[in-house]
Amino acid sequence: GIPGSAGATPIQNVGAYGQEVSSTITEVVAYDRHTRETVTIPNAECSFSYRHSRFKAEPDRFVVLRVRFALEEAGGLSAPLAYPETARAMGVEQGERVPASAARETVLKLRAGKGMVLDPEDHDTWSAG
Repeated sequence: GIPGSAGATPIQNVGAYGQEVSSTITEVVAYDRHTRETVTIPNAECSFSYRHSRFKAEPDRFVVLRVRFALEEAGGLSAPLAYPETARAMGVEQGERVPASAARETVLKLRAGKGMVLDPEDHDTWSAG
């Protein structure tokens, strides 16, 4: 329900519904056009903030080649629900964990209700992202 590619996620620090990829990215492997070398940049050096990163600040410098994520083993549960609208829609308190599949389904329904999930029959949902 969210368009994009793995390589683009650290550039914008993609996020939605109380989550950002910066919380799970451990490092970014990129080609540095200035030094002409492949570099590994740890999360702490990516300068992540809301919808921003070092890569967005220096758009002509880095080409993202690989992104490494560290995901939590949560027994099929979601991360704690940080977004109030999601918690309300699921009938739980903010901060609770729910089955990950149910959280996904709820977020897709919320996004679809805002015209933010591609529907081939609904031209209002067609976009470049």
